Amino acid sequence: MTQWPPPLYEIRIEFRAPLSYVFDWLTDFSPEDPALEKGTYQRKVIARGRRRVVLEDLTDTKKGWEWYRSTITLHPPNRWHAELRGNVPDWNLDYRLTSLAPDRTLLTIRWHIRRRPGVPGQKIPPKETTLRMMRGLWRHFSEALEQDYRRGGAERPRSSVPRADA
Repeated sequence: MTQWPPPLYEIRIEFRAPLSYVFDWLTDFSPEDPALEKGTYQRKVIARGRRRVVLEDLTDTKKGWEWYRSTITLHPPNRWHAELRGNVPDWNLDYRLTSLAPDRTLLTIRWHIRRRPGVPGQKIPPKETTLRMMRGLWRHFSEALEQDYRRGGAERPRSSVPRADA
């Protein structure tokens, strides 16, 4: 039996900051990221290279722990790709930045979510619920990024994992 392709999700977020600043800020992954998006998960930066970052996120839920590993491939100056795998549905996300003006940048995120066979209890919420959740967390990132930019480009907290040539 052939499976239908999973639905495609897409959101767009506008930032009041230049594209290069937005790319650097959004791809400087840190254990502090959950606080920026008002999330309750814990993040570890496992590896960091010029073109690849590996993260692990852990969330304590009423049904138990949810864990996933994100492998992020950076394509400077304006895009990156993330693959999330764990005991939750798999996510494949593409991020693309577009300059709208010298101090305005549009981020377009497109993604698919897939349940993996053999992982019990995996449920994918309705599409509108997922879109609402993603818009909310990205609104928090946008506010934090723009606040840092207005303060003169202060960098957000960096991960303790040094960059390598990976």
